Amino acid sequence: MTKLTISKFSTKAFTAMLALFFSFTSVYGQQLNVKGTVTGDGSLLPGVSVAVKGDQVGSVTDFDGNFEISANKDDVLVFSYVGFKTLEVGLEGRNNLDVNL
Repeated sequence: MTKLTISKFSTKAFTAMLALFFSFTSVYGQQLNVKGTVTGDGSLLPGVSVAVKGDQVGSVTDFDGNFEISANKDDVLVFSYVGFKTLEVGLEGRNNLDVNL
């Protein structure tokens, strides 16, 4: 019968891999559920396209101009609506955003 021993090297390697794994999950675990309202010329705007810049994530405002979208804390949201200039807004960690086009 052989005796199984764990070397100090394998323990250190395992600890380093575990730390690396948790550092990646903390970077990618900063997803926000962003909510807000879009207005233009003093009116609530239904049907405004809301997208995460550089990604395929998007949403549309409801009848009352409200939207909800998942994004990372440093993402930029792009708001576009027929007849209005497209607007880009950085989240900067915010999860509530009211926009005036």
